[in-house]
Formats: sequence, structure tokens, C-alpha cells
Amino acid sequence: MGDREFDRGERWYRSHFPSVAIRDQAAVRGPVAVGEASPYYLSHPHAAARAAALVPGARIVAVLREPVARAHSHYQERVRQGIEPLPTFAAAIEAEAARLAGEVERMLDDPAYVSWNHLNFGYLAQSDYATGLGRWLGAYPADQVLVLR
Repeated sequence: MGDREFDRGERWYRSHFPSVAIRDQAAVRGPVAVGEASPYYLSHPHAAARAAALVPGARIVAVLREPVARAHSHYQERVRQGIEPLPTFAAAIEAEAARLAGEVERMLDDPAYVSWNHLNFGYLAQSDYATGLGRWLGAYPADQVLVLR
């Protein structure tokens, strides 16, 4: 909800989770946990604020990988998907700054803008955990954010 699908609205988002009645029914058997996961939420400039506005009581779990391994895995995934045309990880890293030039600024200026390049080619940008965690810790109290390595 916090990234590419935000324009679909809250009703669409909430339709992906069990209703309160279903959760209450399931709670008879024990505690019920409901959640979602998206690696892109950590680096999307609006995701934390959007999540906090919609579910302020949420508990956030950020699972971090070794940043270079994460970036390389991201590159390999884009190659497998046929999205990444550059033949090497080194070439993709070298091209990243030009590919992302102005994208975060445009996303911040236009909350409806979905950046193809930021999503797909932000190999190092999406491994910048300090920036992403800063947004989440700015949107949620620290006792609601668990960071795991």
C-alpha cells in the first residue's frame, strides 16, 4: 500500500486482510497476527508516512541483509525478469546515479508518481538502510520498530 499501489486506496488495501469478524473468530483458538511484507517499503520515500497514517499502531519489522549482497541479488532478479539490460552488476552500479537522477525528488513532489527506475534500478539506493530506517523511525515510535539483521 505504501508504494506502487497507493492510488488504489484504503478500501482496496484493507480487502487483502481478514475482516475484524474473521479475526475475532480465529482468536478463539489463540492470538491472531495479521501483516504484510514488502522489501520496497523501506526505501520508498512515502511508505512510512502512509503506513503511519493508515495503521498508526502497527508494529514494524525491518529485516536487513548485508547491503552489497542485497543489491547484487536485486540486480540478478532484474536480469532474470528481463528488466535489466546491462550485462554486469558493475555496469548497473555505475549507471545507477544517472538512472535515478531526480527520481526521489519527483516522487516527493508528486505523491502519485511511481518511479520505474527507483523501483527497478535502485540497487544501492535500496540498500541505504540509514535513510529508510530514518523515515520509519520518524513515522513510528522506536518501541514499535524492530530491526533485525
